[in-house]
Amino acid sequence: MIRSRKKIELVIEVVADIREEVRQEVQGRLKREIERDVRRVIDMEKKELEAKLRREMEVEARIAEAEKRFEAQTKEKGTVKGYGNGDSSEELMISTTTAQKDNGSVEGSEKVIFSKTTTQSILARTKTR
Repeated sequence: MIRSRKKIELVIEVVADIREEVRQEVQGRLKREIERDVRRVIDMEKKELEAKLRREMEVEARIAEAEKRFEAQTKEKGTVKGYGNGDSSEELMISTTTAQKDNGSVEGSEKVIFSKTTTQSILARTKTR
């Protein structure tokens, strides 16, 4: 009986050791699996953010290119000079600017009238500052 009791205690101890080893192994596997899943999610989010950033940069580049094309297509159509009457002689400069779309149609035009005296006074004020 004493021998069988010792054997039983040894068997119980061995079973407990085996259970502990299995528990540690299972925990290790779960930990590695969770880490792998976390890395996979992080990589997916990183790729999505990189794609979004790339799209935004492409949009910005297209906008900048469109602005350059618009500026290139906007041209000065004509300038007319006129002179004021009376004591204070004033030179007027009328500038007409048109903007064209990609297909060549005129999108709009803008007339700007500059007074030489006004322009000179603005320049004088700018230079004195």
